[in-house]
Amino acid sequence: MLDGGLDATYREVLGGPHEAVVRVEVWGQGARLEGWELDPEDESIPVLGGSVSCSLSNRVTRNLNLTLHEDWYPWEDDDLFAPNGNEIRAYRGVRYGNGEEIVFPAFRGKIQDADMATGGTVEITAADRAQDVVDAAFVRPYPSSAGVNAGRQFLELVLDAVPDAEFGRCDDYWQVMPTLTWETDRGGALDDLGTMLGSYWYALADGRFVLRRVPWTVAGTPVVTLSDEEGGVIHEALPRRTRDGVYNSATAVGERTDGSPPVYGTAEDGNPASPTFVGGKYGRKHKLLRVQAAANQQAAQGAAAAYVRKARSLTQSWSWTQVPDAAMELGEVVGLRARGRSGIVQVVSSFNLPLDLNQQMSVTARAMIVGADADE
Repeated sequence: MLDGGLDATYREVLGGPHEAVVRVEVWGQGARLEGWELDPEDESIPVLGGSVSCSLSNRVTRNLNLTLHEDWYPWEDDDLFAPNGNEIRAYRGVRYGNGEEIVFPAFRGKIQDADMATGGTVEITAADRAQDVVDAAFVRPYPSSAGVNAGRQFLELVLDAVPDAEFGRCDDYWQVMPTLTWETDRGGALDDLGTMLGSYWYALADGRFVLRRVPWTVAGTPVVTLSDEEGGVIHEALPRRTRDGVYNSATAVGERTDGSPPVYGTAEDGNPASPTFVGGKYGRKHKLLRVQAAANQQAAQGAAAAYVRKARSLTQSWSWTQVPDAAMELGEVVGLRARGRSGIVQVVSSFNLPLDLNQQMSVTARAMIVGADADE
């Protein structure tokens, strides 16, 4: 079995007949836990249904739900699915004709709820490791590491909450932290940091934490092209255009807790060729952002410009259903050939990955908006 080792064959197989593989395991204190009635061959939990829902617009980006036989209900505090610290790790992939399996991490996070349901089943929910960070609110006012690189501050905030946290590839940042103090909300502190940097902080499918610029504001090349043509994986693709939530002007305000004057930064879509040009028929739609972590005017302007590019990505978005692809990750750049059109480039913003072998995967994506359209 290959855990997450994407090869050239995998996505080719998805477009034709193939055997899907789903594995669900329960872990506690760094070791996989055993339960009764597990298959001695793989010790995977027998799943009746479920899915992993993922969205970059949520602070906790990945949430899992499982449907199991009611015999798995945790009657005792130390039962496998009791929400007392055990975590679920889920995987999905395919089995090739030669018997080899390739599976990818789909979820890692602690069990949150176990509910007895109708029909002889139990419903289990779990949230990814970002929930652990949010749960570990500051027990006393928490001072920033003044003068430290903002990327380093992200690591410190996460490790202070989750000492065994691991990190994936994060973006590099030039901004440094001002002197400020956060009160109780650790998740809010990280959100504020992300707004200043034009970035999202989140946990990947394997539980590693990352801090990355909003992916549809950064130039990227499609890692795969998906098609609704014969041999493709898309079942139905639907485009959407909107002005709801699309701002072409923003001001970021950094208010200082030490009594010093606040810093301001304003950005707008100043490109006359853009459909959301502030001087054109679109009109001005302005957003005020409060960014406590902005240390100076340059940082505030950067936050405002990133927000405008982020908001403008909604001007044209696509959603589609497809053959489940567990290798897909939030923020991934994909090409589309759909509805007789080609050359479409989108960035994955959310998806629902089924753990039921008979269901389809739904994906929502945004247009890529990069460059100097937002004047700082």
